[in-house]
Amino acid sequence: MIAGWSILPFSDVVADETGGNIKTLQSEFLSEGAYPIVDQGKELVAGFTDDPARLCKAEMPAIIFGDHTKCLKFIDFPFCLGADGTKVLRPKIEIDLRYLFYYLQTVYIPDAGYSRHFKYLKKSDILLPPLQEQIRIAAVLDQADALRRLRQRALDKLNTLGQSIFREMFGSEDAEGIAQPLGELVEEFRYGTSNKANDAGYPALRIPNVIGGGLELSDLKTVPVTPAELARLALQSGDVLFV
Repeated sequence: MIAGWSILPFSDVVADETGGNIKTLQSEFLSEGAYPIVDQGKELVAGFTDDPARLCKAEMPAIIFGDHTKCLKFIDFPFCLGADGTKVLRPKIEIDLRYLFYYLQTVYIPDAGYSRHFKYLKKSDILLPPLQEQIRIAAVLDQADALRRLRQRALDKLNTLGQSIFREMFGSEDAEGIAQPLGELVEEFRYGTSNKANDAGYPALRIPNVIGGGLELSDLKTVPVTPAELARLALQSGDVLFV
């Protein structure tokens, strides 16, 4: 352990301030409004409401944790809570909240499907450097995150560039008459296996592994299948994956 650093249980560092706040059901979300709604989904803001009584009572900034999704969000603006599963976390001790936000992203939380995950987070320990070191670490990670977002925007533009060129080449009136139903061009539409992931088996692509026209292979799961299932489900060169 580095001198001046310490380790504390999660419960000594973090308070769950979810209770006492009104939660807004997805069916009540507005497409625009006075107050943003933050839920456990991937998007920072899921919708809006015009009801000030629904504003979160916790002091800002705060960290949002998705009890079902494991999503973590740093929120520094007034917001309203989405439906069940949205946890509001605030520090109990003096700590840089950006550092805590980044540190919580490193905590291993087993995948329990759509079950609750906060119970695993509460069992973790928090590594605490001195406050100034926390601030320095958070600043470095903020810069890295900004670069990551710039890179992602560039990749998104490249993805749309190919679509634009395709439409420019084949989307004119001169190209009328060449369109065919997709079903006539595809040999087979099929779903994958519903077998549960296991320590043994073959690598399986899940929804999180198919992103932005490419594959994210850093978190592959293995799934046991029979030889017959393997022959039917194995991906071949030229296959198109659609999520």
